[in-house]
Amino acid sequence: MTDRAKDRQIAGGLMIAASALVVLTMAHHPTSVGRGPLVEIVHSVMIALELVLGLGFLVFVLARGSDRLLMLSGAVAYLFSMIASIGAATVNGFVSPALLGSGAPVNPDVVRFGWHYGQALASIGAYTTSAAYLLWALDLLHGPQRLARLAGLAGIIAGGLPLVLLMTGALRMNVAGAMLIYGLDVAWAVLVGLLLIRDGVSRGPDASGQEQRANRADS
Repeated sequence: MTDRAKDRQIAGGLMIAASALVVLTMAHHPTSVGRGPLVEIVHSVMIALELVLGLGFLVFVLARGSDRLLMLSGAVAYLFSMIASIGAATVNGFVSPALLGSGAPVNPDVVRFGWHYGQALASIGAYTTSAAYLLWALDLLHGPQRLARLAGLAGIIAGGLPLVLLMTGALRMNVAGAMLIYGLDVAWAVLVGLLLIRDGVSRGPDASGQEQRANRADS
């Protein structure tokens, strides 16, 4: 096994572990804005897990081929989703609770602004994550491996369903809506993690000679 393959397996394992922790953390997400250790802990953990998943998806993109337009486009979309999601977690987990727990009078308009700002960032994160999943899924559908194609089909669902629900107004980015979206997100992240572990991200017959030479050099 090459060093590259080992790195992919490690990244895949981290993605699966992070996905499980996302579900566990969201189960403890407060249902109202307030200041306390739980609020800060939940959002701190979610930010850390977002970074771990970002690392895993970066390894996935590099393994699949960052020279592929769909993979590169998905990476750009996911970068924006990380920025928005971390911003939403910062607002909802630290800024708004600090304002409400300061003990000083707070203008209700400021509170409403913070809530709407956090919702807007969370929605942007959901939209751009869905876009990334759809782009990556389309690339996987063109792969030679059955597992990759199945993951591509699952990615169409994981990326497309939240888009439809959000755009039609059938779903809102409240705690319940976020649970559904995060559930779909982490389910597909687990599939990508399995692809990395099983080395199922091969680019097929169009893999570059440079990648092949690099793999031989690692062995």
